[in-house]
Amino acid sequence: MALALSDGDRAVLAGDAGTGAQLAMRVVVRMAEIQQAEALLDISGAHIDSALFMGDATLEFMERLADGDARVRVPATCNVGGVDEDGWRRWAVPAEWAQRSRRQMTALETMGCRPTWTCAPYQIERRPEFGEQIAWGESNAVVFANSVLGARTERYPDLLDICAAVTGRVPAIGLHLDANRRGRVVIDLGGLPDALQARSDFYPVLGHWVGRRVGDAVPVLDGLGVTPTEDDLKALGAGMASSGGVALFHAVGVTPEAATVEHACQARAPDERVAAGVPAAGAAPRGTEAASGRASPRDDRARCARDGRAGGPARAPRDVRWGAHGRHVHPDVADAARGAAHPDDQFGQVCLLLAGPAREGRRVRESGRLRRVRRARTRRARRGPVGVVIRGRPLVAGEGRGRVLRTEEALSFWGGYDAATGEIIDRRHPLSGANARGAVLVLPASRGSSTTSAVLLEAIRRDTAPAAIVLSTADA
Repeated sequence: MALALSDGDRAVLAGDAGTGAQLAMRVVVRMAEIQQAEALLDISGAHIDSALFMGDATLEFMERLADGDARVRVPATCNVGGVDEDGWRRWAVPAEWAQRSRRQMTALETMGCRPTWTCAPYQIERRPEFGEQIAWGESNAVVFANSVLGARTERYPDLLDICAAVTGRVPAIGLHLDANRRGRVVIDLGGLPDALQARSDFYPVLGHWVGRRVGDAVPVLDGLGVTPTEDDLKALGAGMASSGGVALFHAVGVTPEAATVEHACQARAPDERVAAGVPAAGAAPRGTEAASGRASPRDDRARCARDGRAGGPARAPRDVRWGAHGRHVHPDVADAARGAAHPDDQFGQVCLLLAGPAREGRRVRESGRLRRVRRARTRRARRGPVGVVIRGRPLVAGEGRGRVLRTEEALSFWGGYDAATGEIIDRRHPLSGANARGAVLVLPASRGSSTTSAVLLEAIRRDTAPAAIVLSTADA
């Protein structure tokens, strides 16, 4: 069925609202067609993951929107940026790169986005309400909004997120629709002792395991003997979103769409039931990190207070040197940190993967999203069989030729693909060390971050992208 557009949609598409809004609507409509949506729907808010400078491609797109007088139609918050105004010079950040990062952040402000610079928009004053239709980027924010708050959002990739905010419209697909929020895989936690479930570090480990186990299916956690805190749920969802493609989970008796297993599964039988055993976590090698900290998702005031970073009575563990938190927390933390041993190692608006300790080999702990940042070991690429014909639906028409790189494991292009070279740099991935430039990359799906689209756009600009990508499912 053809996509149905409203008169207002068609007017924006015709350029009546300016060239910036016209470009944004073209992107939204094209994505709706790719996802085979029948209509667009209104949103009431957006969170823009594409605040982060990934190269000149993303900067050019943002400035093209802003220069075309695009303005957001709904309240929009900004994810972390590439530079921290209060201290980016302390780290190994080239001045030219920082200047371009600031330009991209400025373009978002010009379009009317709030300069929140946080990957945890659910920590600021107004949260989306149950059932509210929104367009959020940033994987941990998406899973929190859907699961803990009961709002409705898909995993919005970079650049589509700002287009949704400018048009106020999104494809009526996926988790925006009640039928697609049904629990698919029931995870039985009843065999895990309550003492284990009471530990805060249990939840990121569980999330990582669940994400690996279910991919992008909707899991239902049953048998929780301890009521998790909001911090626990944040880490749980972030782990699932990072290791898999989970954008919604249900926890029976905890999250709003899961009063019972039957409620979470919408009175239908689940596709699968899995009994969880005690997860085994390998110990990190000692003596390999210069410092440790918490960074992703970002800490709120309560966590900072418990660690003594915002005037609280507690103190962080001795090896936790630095932390990251939203801009709404930053002034409190800065005041409390003046007399601390490491007063400068607090960040209020920057992504530490690009402009902070992670660039220098530091270790990030607890959240389940970030682990040791280290260059991948080179491995032999897995080549696909010769003479195999794959029939599918073209998402982007064209022809691509090249050697085949095939994997059965999803890949996060953010942190897993080097747009400067085309190398796959996720050290845990089977294709680690392979170069996908000019190759036909065959994989089930992308996973984790919303920034995959920005990485690929920059790789296309640099001529380091694969010649073609073959997926098992359409992926925004």
